[in-house]
Amino acid sequence: MAARESEAIILRTYPLGEADRLVSFLSRSSGRLRGVAAGARRTRSRFGSTLELLSHVRIWFFERETRELVRINQCELVESFLKAQQDYPRSLGLALVSEVAENVLPEREASDAMFRLILLSARAIQEHPSTSLARQCPIAPLFRRGCSAPIAGSRAAFRFLRRRAGSRNA
Repeated sequence: MAARESEAIILRTYPLGEADRLVSFLSRSSGRLRGVAAGARRTRSRFGSTLELLSHVRIWFFERETRELVRINQCELVESFLKAQQDYPRSLGLALVSEVAENVLPEREASDAMFRLILLSARAIQEHPSTSLARQCPIAPLFRRGCSAPIAGSRAAFRFLRRRAGSRNA
């Protein structure tokens, strides 16, 4: 069993059993991985809010060669995008970046450039709430990796929801 430590971005979490979470994360040194965070759904969890969408964390995990899932031991929050998640249009942008990264990036293939791109996209979404999604997140390299169809539908849905929200406020 090899213990590893790395910077990571949390892409998505799923409930697993009563108290655990299945976490998909992008590690700077190991690429996209999936692992089990034991006890993460308990009220007094040692993970706290570190497993939120697109959180930039330092993660400690154990990896076995014969297992596909890693075991997440500990997380330390480096940067949170909670402010962006509280605003609906910005949270849609974060969800889009997360979903594209989850579906496009191959498993266990490290890419420092993609790690930095996703982190910069999340920061841009948090800092610039009034600009359009296309200008907020520079996700053009992800389009080139073959994900234009799901993105086109998501962007259209985002525009529809934004127009609808604007008509309610008027």
